[in-house]
Amino acid sequence: MHESQLQLAAFAAVELRRTRPDASALEILDLALHRPVSAVSAPLDPAITHPASPFGQVIAAAFDADMTPEEWLAWAGEGSEQSICEALLRFWSDEVLPKFSSRYGLAAAA
Repeated sequence: MHESQLQLAAFAAVELRRTRPDASALEILDLALHRPVSAVSAPLDPAITHPASPFGQVIAAAFDADMTPEEWLAWAGEGSEQSICEALLRFWSDEVLPKFSSRYGLAAAA
């Protein structure tokens, strides 16, 4: 999936999350990323998949059983303490994004 395709899927997921509040985050991602995709060699754009971004919030809700999207926003978002943020972003890259990437056939972020 090229970055522009991921950006479009991210926008679609955020809009679907807004308009379908009763749908689970996983259902939203399945709808937004409904086409079969093949892995790309470049990693996912961290700005799009950052846990404090709107799309990252949907990913967090779907694939992280340990922290809520609100906790990700508070602890990894703008103004968060740097050492805590760095540790959480390592967890995000090692534990959460691989689940997302695997489900949709995307290259995991490095």
